[in-house]
Amino acid sequence: MSAGSLVLEAQEQSWPLDKPFRIARGSRTEARVVVVTVSDGQNTGRGEAVPIARYGQSAASVLAQIESMKSEKSLDRQQIPRTVAGRRCTQRVGLRVMGP
Repeated sequence: MSAGSLVLEAQEQSWPLDKPFRIARGSRTEARVVVVTVSDGQNTGRGEAVPIARYGQSAASVLAQIESMKSEKSLDRQQIPRTVAGRRCTQRVGLRVMGP
């Protein structure tokens, strides 16, 4: 792996809630979460997001956006927010790429 190059992995998970979450539109007993792991070979970071259907978000669309970033050459921490998919992830689900 070249210096500064990142490896992205993402998957959808189901996280059970301690108590049902209820609002006027319904209730749920689990959260469908997209979990992302980013590694440079020495350091690994993890993050998660819960896409919100009401705003046109879904786990599938977020996973597709993350998958599209994998084709970027020499993907690094500064480049992620500059990619089209990276901008969508940072804006829609609050993905933050933090510094060392």
